[in-house]
Amino acid sequence: MNTPIPVVSRRAAVVRLGAAGLGLAIAVRRPAAAAQDASPAVPPAGIPPILAEWAAAWTARDAGRLVALYAPDAVYEEVPTGTVARGHGEIRAFFDATHASFADIAATPRSGFRAEGWAVLEGDFSGRSGEAAFSVPFAAIFELDGGLVRRSADYFDLYAVLDQIGALGAPAAAATPTA
Repeated sequence: MNTPIPVVSRRAAVVRLGAAGLGLAIAVRRPAAAAQDASPAVPPAGIPPILAEWAAAWTARDAGRLVALYAPDAVYEEVPTGTVARGHGEIRAFFDATHASFADIAATPRSGFRAEGWAVLEGDFSGRSGEAAFSVPFAAIFELDGGLVRRSADYFDLYAVLDQIGALGAPAAAATPTA
């Protein structure tokens, strides 16, 4: 007897994954250690220094360098996963957990600007989970207080990351009526 396989839309699958979905998907894969490039790519001209340093810290796997850009009570949000890190300790823990889950992380700036107390960076976020590589565009918005980040929020296509690393599995076949 054939048991029908329920059809779940991709949207429903992503919703079911929820904020913890990325972490769960990564946890079941064995992260691979990899050496970072000795000299990351130079960002395009015109990227404000604080944004170039932020991207360089992510690419260099340097938590201290990243945390130094943030005010002691700053907030770091990764909007697609629902992650909110408050203060240097939580920001460092988030950074370290991301690098523990993914190898060869690179934040490659494409464009950015700074105006008064705000800055925006557009770029590409890439890395590997096991043998599966991913690369997605991202945007990060920064609220600045003098020379430090008060709050930042990253936006990227979580579904594309999960799809590229194979965490979503093969899409379900469309149900076809049988006679």
